Amino acid sequence: MLARNRDTSLLGAIVQALPDPVFVVDEHGRYVDVLGGQGSLEAGGDGYIGKSLHEVLPPDVADELLASIRAALERNAPCTEEYCLNHHGGPHTDGGERWFQARFTPLPELPGQPRRVAWLNMDITHQKQLELQLQEAALTDSLTGTWSERHFLHILGQEIARQERYKEPFCLLLLELDHASAVRTQFGPAAADGCIRDVARLIRLELRHSDVLGRLGPDCFGVILVNTSMSWSLEVGQRITIRASRMPFSAPGRTLYLSVSGGLTDFRTGDNTASMLQRARKALRKSQAAGRDRVSVG
Repeated sequence: MLARNRDTSLLGAIVQALPDPVFVVDEHGRYVDVLGGQGSLEAGGDGYIGKSLHEVLPPDVADELLASIRAALERNAPCTEEYCLNHHGGPHTDGGERWFQARFTPLPELPGQPRRVAWLNMDITHQKQLELQLQEAALTDSLTGTWSERHFLHILGQEIARQERYKEPFCLLLLELDHASAVRTQFGPAAADGCIRDVARLIRLELRHSDVLGRLGPDCFGVILVNTSMSWSLEVGQRITIRASRMPFSAPGRTLYLSVSGGLTDFRTGDNTASMLQRARKALRKSQAAGRDRVSVG
């Protein structure tokens, strides 16, 4: 008997020492008890007991968690759910967006009492922030901050698919910094990278918020000009080439004046990503063969 009491006391001390709370919640979504994690709860554990999930959490989150609780009870097996709260999300939060992982484990039934689960609530905000940072890094080009080639092509595919419903014109513009390889050879990769960043900034100045800019190669950018005619897209491309030819680029010990060549095509019935890219690249090569510093249509 003494050993059992000692084990119970030890278990109680361990639970109270947990950094994250363990809630006991019944099948109706009402808090029955709160154990541990007191330092992470704004109102303290006693402030939850007797309240329902819908009194503590936003309605959509409460509905989601209650469904998971009932699923765990129905299967008589643990169930895990992730949910997000912001600073308006109730007493679980202390400001800003917070992510939590809820693990629901069915508890032994008590005669005449609603079924209950033990809800281990873990703050996974830091983990989620790291995940989001990794996702963003995969979507963007680290040098220029534009979309990566993979994500740009994904957006291009989505825009092509949209044509089946909306029938809005759009164009694909490829832009390449002329003689970038010579800059790398003569002045080093850092100077060439600086020129590429400058070109990305220059292109952005001529685009609308709805347009899409991505880096498709070491010296090449792609632009999706949404809901834009060929004539207007050509004007945008020409403005970019004119600005680039007039802009001084910095290199060790001197100022460079470079140019940009472009290839432009519009969406046509039956197009896919490959066909649009093929026409735009052919138009780009046409500009380069004709002396660079211009935009050709394909």
